[in-house]
Amino acid sequence: MALIPGTDYLFFSKVDMSKMSLTAAMARGCAVCTPEVIYFVPVQSYGSLAVATTTTKYSLGGGDPVEAVGALLAREDLTQEGLHETLSSLLGGDKTRWIFPLADAEKVAMKTGFFGMTTLKMPGEMVRRMVIRDKGGKKEGKAFYDALQS
Repeated sequence: MALIPGTDYLFFSKVDMSKMSLTAAMARGCAVCTPEVIYFVPVQSYGSLAVATTTTKYSLGGGDPVEAVGALLAREDLTQEGLHETLSSLLGGDKTRWIFPLADAEKVAMKTGFFGMTTLKMPGEMVRRMVIRDKGGKKEGKAFYDALQS
């Protein structure tokens, strides 16, 4: 049975992720949010330390990561296990964490509004802040996770 958007997962095509550490880092990409895990799929990242600045562009299968994830989610035969396995294999090998298991998080806070963001704190890591840029996405994300809590 195909996964149901809004029930089994949320997909946001415009997301910014920042990492608070000694090196300033920001990434643009998309996010797939399931009841158990938030997956951030980077498209481009920016980092700086003192006078050095780096930019990295990402691709999946040689193409646009957002389109690749959209095509994955459109598959009729996709299951929760298949989604987790596919995204974990694509993102798990990177030196930067892009997979956030919510049960392991020290802190998960979601705020809406103009300055709204999702704050993620994983054990032994710096705080990450994820800003959903899709129209209505912050409210949709908060409602999705609030419904799981009740």
